[in-house]
Amino acid sequence: MLRKLAYSQSIQPTRLPGQLKASTSRRTSALVPPPLVISTATRSANTQVTRVLHVQDGRAISVNVSMATPTSQATVPADWYKRLRMLVSLGFLLMLLVTLFVQSGLADGAWQNISQGLSYLRYGQLGVSDIHMDSHLVSINASQTVVRISQLDRAQYNSTDEYNTWAYSACSAAAMTEVFDAYGRHFRITDVLTVEARIGAITPQLGLLDPSGIQATAAQFGFKTTWSNSWDLDTIITIANGGKPVIVSFPPDRYDGGHLLVVLGGNSSVVYLADTSLWNRHVLSRGQFLNWWEGFGAVVTPT
Repeated sequence: MLRKLAYSQSIQPTRLPGQLKASTSRRTSALVPPPLVISTATRSANTQVTRVLHVQDGRAISVNVSMATPTSQATVPADWYKRLRMLVSLGFLLMLLVTLFVQSGLADGAWQNISQGLSYLRYGQLGVSDIHMDSHLVSINASQTVVRISQLDRAQYNSTDEYNTWAYSACSAAAMTEVFDAYGRHFRITDVLTVEARIGAITPQLGLLDPSGIQATAAQFGFKTTWSNSWDLDTIITIANGGKPVIVSFPPDRYDGGHLLVVLGGNSSVVYLADTSLWNRHVLSRGQFLNWWEGFGAVVTPT
């Protein structure tokens, strides 16, 4: 016998498959068909709903509704592991470079120079005893980093006219340029000469007019000057050997035309120099130096 079933609005009329067969012994029991799956639907991306209809004697006796949430499995892109290995390799490489830098810096005294560079030796006004440096305060040995400049080098001037006007009287500007650059600056003679001339410390005919002109000019570039007209040679050499180059003067009454140059050091026999003139003297005997020198010296250091 065929019967029609209906389950709410979501179940369409369905004809039951097969027929109920009666036994010869008047058994009234009927064959029970298997549960009928009415519908399977997905409510969302993560939930699945299944409705099961149980039928007996052509009648719906129960309905089971089950909901299942499929498990999701996270997947990792194939190139993710490559990227991870690359990042780890770069990290190790960076650590290696930092280690090498630290070791190299310690070996060369770079860290020492950084800490020492925060403070410079402070000189007294004119006291010779104030010029002697404490070794732990010296940031760099400027006497060893002085590079000789020729006052007759046209490239050191801004124009041909400037060169023709000043080249043979700019020894004071050239000497200051050497010292400034020894402390890490990058000046040319024209830079210092322009300021020196502007403040009236130099003329083309006489050169440096007064020793105080070095102090006034250096101050315009962030340097301080300790100078004296009565220092002895041993004091000058000691200061220069300690890392501070000293600008000295050979006055016109002792040296033809007068001249200023830089003392870099010395010993009991000789004096080492940076000479900007055409002579380009690197060393003089103590006796010859004393014949031309009258006692003036100027120590120029960064403020």
